[in-house]
Amino acid sequence: MNLTTKHTSFIIIYLSLLMLTLLGCGSSKESEKTGYIQFYNASENSPTLYLSLENSIKKVTPFTVPYSKSSGRYESLEGIYDLDLSWKDDDGQFHSVYQGKITIVPKQIQFLVISGDITSPTITNYPNLEDNPDKEDKKFTLSLLNLSSITQPLSLHYSKSNESFNEAILFRQFNAAELSTNQHIELDTYIFYITLADSNEVLFKSKAIKYAYTTQYIMVVRNNNGPGSSPFIIDQTSNSKISTSFTHSNSIAQFQVYNGIQQDDLLIDYNGIFDLHFNGIKNSADISSLSSGYFSTPITSNFGDYSIDLTHPNSQDIFAKNHLLTLGPNSDKSVFFYLSKTTKTNSDGDDITSVHINSLVNDNNNNDGKLKHQVQLINLINNFSAVRVYFVRNNETIDTAALSSSLSFAQSDTLSLLNNTYSVYVIGYKNNTDLILASAGIVVDEQSKNQYIILETDDLSASGYKITFLQQRIKS
Repeated sequence: MNLTTKHTSFIIIYLSLLMLTLLGCGSSKESEKTGYIQFYNASENSPTLYLSLENSIKKVTPFTVPYSKSSGRYESLEGIYDLDLSWKDDDGQFHSVYQGKITIVPKQIQFLVISGDITSPTITNYPNLEDNPDKEDKKFTLSLLNLSSITQPLSLHYSKSNESFNEAILFRQFNAAELSTNQHIELDTYIFYITLADSNEVLFKSKAIKYAYTTQYIMVVRNNNGPGSSPFIIDQTSNSKISTSFTHSNSIAQFQVYNGIQQDDLLIDYNGIFDLHFNGIKNSADISSLSSGYFSTPITSNFGDYSIDLTHPNSQDIFAKNHLLTLGPNSDKSVFFYLSKTTKTNSDGDDITSVHINSLVNDNNNNDGKLKHQVQLINLINNFSAVRVYFVRNNETIDTAALSSSLSFAQSDTLSLLNNTYSVYVIGYKNNTDLILASAGIVVDEQSKNQYIILETDDLSASGYKITFLQQRIKS
């Protein structure tokens, strides 16, 4: 290499370093002009919402936020933005529930909350200083927002995981709809407690929560619509899209049982009715004489792992034994019992058919929507490898229906129905032919409840099949 080449290489390297330095300076200055927006959906009867921001410089693709969830923290340049909150229908069209403007301020988080009835919501912006401690400080930042319906001031206390409420430290008192100031807490594992202000009666106790990162958290206290005794649930949000919900650690749970067991010659002595024994056979059944096609009344219990046995009515003659039911704190579940058959060929070449009692466990949705409503499909039809369910609106046919689902035997699926009138068709495929197994109409409006749609065989119907509509949640 000659001197000229060496000199040229030096100039190129120098200019490259200078450019990197200048870019670094520009990035630093730009970062000083950025702030954040974070959206939290606290509207109990809302569908999944979409938030979008736009000004003359930038347009943000909408991001989705279901009820009780957070968008995470989105960084944007300072300025005034047009803001739109909307939901999406089955045709992909967006419908705004709120339009307005929001100002992004450097080094500040605009914590935007939608609450109340989704048809006339309240939109509140809670500006919060960006406050992420240095890693060397080994602390995290915490603030509180009370969105529960209890108007009295509350107190949040915390103790280490190996301590009790007696050792708990008062974090602070906070009022309804008030975002507290930030406070730094040492990284560790903690239990949180909620009481009324100036009271020692614990209304909420979390499980042990580990804090390993110097992150900024906002704890949102909201209403508990589940079966547990505590009036509160806590949603914890941070700068990520992941938000975590914490229920009262001592909450009771609830479950209901559906009898989907069809009568069969191989199921001796079963006449379409069973007794249920929860966590062991007892002289008196926990559920008596539950008929096929019906839900039981709910049973409440402490959380834990339990067995379920089925007996013939008014006896201890067991025909289904040790079915597992796991109940978490504040959980609300439905247990579906159904019959299945297997056929095996023995050594003599004869086909031997056996019957089995199976169970399927689903979580009930305790939050009824207003614009959209959850339905859970349960397929208990075993004559087909799969069935298809279509929800056909007035201007559609089965071929053009926007909403449908395909389910194998003993499979469930969850869908959301907009307020509308639907014809529901259950279609099976056999011998290269689509067959209508069952059909029914359903009207969905603002007063509708979340439902189960159960697909079953029925010897009394013309087609041999039926659709059953039942509310998901039955209060005990």
